[in-house]
Amino acid sequence: MFEFISSDAWVIGLRKGFYFIFSPKLFMREIVVKVPEELEKEMEEFSEDWSKIALEAIRLKIFELELKRSRKLRHLLFKALISKSKFSEKDALELGRKINESLYKDLKSEGLI
Repeated sequence: MFEFISSDAWVIGLRKGFYFIFSPKLFMREIVVKVPEELEKEMEEFSEDWSKIALEAIRLKIFELELKRSRKLRHLLFKALISKSKFSEKDALELGRKINESLYKDLKSEGLI
């Protein structure tokens, strides 16, 4: 029995009148971010969930780092982008060469090649 009871918890069992509740938040790590006062004032002007925004920024950065690290992932992303494009295969190959050259220069400047 899995029953949704809130946005972050589920009842996963009932035994002898007690509910067993699972919440993914119980297993999440906490990160403390210090922000300058000026930025805090700007943040207070907006009623946003800054924790969710920070979490999404971390996920985006991880994806970006994985993309840099994984040639296959770059290739799949590139194929997805060009599948809806009016580029010819020749145009796509030329763009791919430019991307590879840029990545090579970046890796070389960081001393990884």
